[in-house]
Amino acid sequence: MRLPSLNPFWMCSYSFICVLILYSLHLSEMYGSFGIITILVVFFISVFFIIGAIFNVKLKAWFHNNKKEKSEPLIWFNVCFVVIGFFIDCLPSFHIPLLSIMHGDQYSYTEFGLKTFHVFYMGYISAFAVVSFEHYLKNKKLSCFLGFTLPIVVTLLIVNRGALLLIIFPMVFVYMYQRKASNSLNINFKVFSFILVLVGIVAFGYIGDKRMISSGYTNEKAILDIGQADPVFENIPTGFFWVYLYASSPIANLIEQERVGNINRGDFFDFVAGSISPDFISKYTNPNISKSFEFDKITPELTVSTGFGRAVVIYGYMGFILLVCWMLLLILTFSWLNRQFHIRSVCAILSSISALMIFDNMFIFSSCIMQLILITILSRFKIGLRSLL
Repeated sequence: MRLPSLNPFWMCSYSFICVLILYSLHLSEMYGSFGIITILVVFFISVFFIIGAIFNVKLKAWFHNNKKEKSEPLIWFNVCFVVIGFFIDCLPSFHIPLLSIMHGDQYSYTEFGLKTFHVFYMGYISAFAVVSFEHYLKNKKLSCFLGFTLPIVVTLLIVNRGALLLIIFPMVFVYMYQRKASNSLNINFKVFSFILVLVGIVAFGYIGDKRMISSGYTNEKAILDIGQADPVFENIPTGFFWVYLYASSPIANLIEQERVGNINRGDFFDFVAGSISPDFISKYTNPNISKSFEFDKITPELTVSTGFGRAVVIYGYMGFILLVCWMLLLILTFSWLNRQFHIRSVCAILSSISALMIFDNMFIFSSCIMQLILITILSRFKIGLRSLL
């Protein structure tokens, strides 16, 4: 049985294969030709695919042995902490962000929360949500249901879409594995999923168009002009071009760095600060690292350059290779450390982080790293027969 949704190496490879294919279609006039960076990406995909095949063998053994694990987290204790922690996190501003936005107040999620506690809390609720969802699929208990729904509610209340994705994506991957393991991915489910994706694409475009208008654009299809869209998009919902542009423009920005010569501008220590150190550390030790090594963009509106963008700007092709090695080390380390605990949840989180590398360096985001660290540590502490997470 193959385990693609819980295999971080394969999910990362599949994601980059998809964006390379989309980019190669050149459905935007902004996109140029391939270069050395593209060769490195293809080599990276190949290496991860081979490693993923080897890793898959170990996963099967770990998943089989993990079935014997009877320890469950202290659900109600964690549920209470999610609720109490939310109000603690709101103390500095004395307001709930979603309500403030509804009243027309300005809000930035990056400035919300109680400093260090916020970093811990966001990683904690994300980890707890994924673990609870895995248990809910097995026992359908109300406590487990609250365990993954409350963290989702919290991310909605603080209007943090990134944190929401770091909960939803792993849950989807766990669910996909569970359905495949029980051979219950029938045709009706696949058709429903396809329709849901289409509706999501159209809705995504509609919301995007409305945001463009609220930003001062007068043309409802301004995104087609900004992205220099191929005429094929003129007579279909704009959501399809929004998705195409969002998925393919980061790799276009990465290739752009090589085209304009914006690479290898720093040293090894700059690379560590900008591409290895978690952001909750680097923002204190190297607060200007992002401004010092900004990457050029194919257009000002598209500001993302895959997870390798900063590494290439700072340390060139070697930065790309070193970041791949760092990803490999982290994936193997956290998987091995959790092989006897919540291995499915950990692999789902690692798959999500790896797949989203097509957008940004997820391995330095505090929520991503804290998710993995907290599951690794808290699952080892028990009160009676139950673990803290």
